Amino acid sequence: MSTLAEKIATGAGRLEIHLTAEHIDQLVSYGTLIQKWNRATRLVGNDRDDAVALQILDSLAILRLNLPQSPTLDVGSGAGFPGIPMAIVRSHIPMELLESRERRAAFLSEAKRILGLSNVSVVCERLENQSYSSSILAVAKALAPPPEFLRMVDQSGLKQAIVMGNQKTVASTAGIGWIEIDRDVVPLQFTHEHVNVLLQKEDVPQGNPKSVS
Repeated sequence: MSTLAEKIATGAGRLEIHLTAEHIDQLVSYGTLIQKWNRATRLVGNDRDDAVALQILDSLAILRLNLPQSPTLDVGSGAGFPGIPMAIVRSHIPMELLESRERRAAFLSEAKRILGLSNVSVVCERLENQSYSSSILAVAKALAPPPEFLRMVDQSGLKQAIVMGNQKTVASTAGIGWIEIDRDVVPLQFTHEHVNVLLQKEDVPQGNPKSVS
């Protein structure tokens, strides 16, 4: 087993997320592809095995939330975090990777092809130029502060979102009309503890929602 595979398998155990051998193989292939492309296109700041594995695991940590079985939109996907790791494990859920930068969109298309991700589509466009069904779940990693991300999501007609942040940035996660459905503190080693929050607009029914404090 490669170093990258070992780190992903160990981290998945810490997250209590079950990965099959096929999942790990695909995630390693994805990480290796990032490292290859990073020489010419700066996809990530650090492409060592430990850093790439941590990015993959941080993306997979979203699966600890009580997610709806909804088509998912990764806004400003960049190198494919969190969309590609999510799509690998949730292969039955359609995943759109929305990325406005052409070279990064080209990388995402190549990753989709090499990994054989039939549930993934890549769109080279900005969110404000798109419209979506309210049933789609939006997620973004390091795209914008939570209130700004939720404003962007709401203006695009999306009513479900996952905010990825830390204890400080998600302290006042919800904008007007957003309610918290689930929250999880990520059990991985970060300088500032990472937190994922699943939210919905109040006009989208969901059982027993809790208000954000």
